Amino acid sequence: MARAGEFVGENVREERGWGVLTVRYVFRGVLAALLLVQLAAMSWLVLNPSPDVPTSAVERASAWLLAHDVPARLADPSAVEYLLNVALFVPLGFLCALLFRRVPLAVWMMVGICLSGLLELLQLELLPDRSSSARDFTANTIGMFLGAAPVVGGRWLHRRLGQVRRWHVDRGNPAYQPVPERQPEPLG
Repeated sequence: MARAGEFVGENVREERGWGVLTVRYVFRGVLAALLLVQLAAMSWLVLNPSPDVPTSAVERASAWLLAHDVPARLADPSAVEYLLNVALFVPLGFLCALLFRRVPLAVWMMVGICLSGLLELLQLELLPDRSSSARDFTANTIGMFLGAAPVVGGRWLHRRLGQVRRWHVDRGNPAYQPVPERQPEPLG
């Protein structure tokens, strides 16, 4: 436990009767719980045998958009369905990229392709009342990318800015000796 006036950083450990608790582990636990909730909700929505659930969600969203003066071409049920399919996978990509820090964006794209393909295949084979389409497949994959890209890109940018900061710190160091620039050799 920190004393009065002592700096308390991110990885401060507090002794509890049941173990050591750090902010990072709590954060990862919350992310894992949110990911499980997202997967459960997504599975219920996508694998529900009744086509009424997704259809009613699309119809309600379309009616809400029309009631709020959104142009009719944007509130069209097919456009709304596509956007809802994208939105379904955005939190999944975001939470996965936050939870699994070292996985590159290309891998998250492959996970999105595989998961979307699996869900569309299950709908096609096991749920005769539900429709499976390539349009849903692409929307889900785009959603996974849109969720994971800001996290992976933000981490990349954070690393790059850290390198720039270290470069500036090194330049301010009295022991820093710049490498002399090479002079072009004369031709001839």
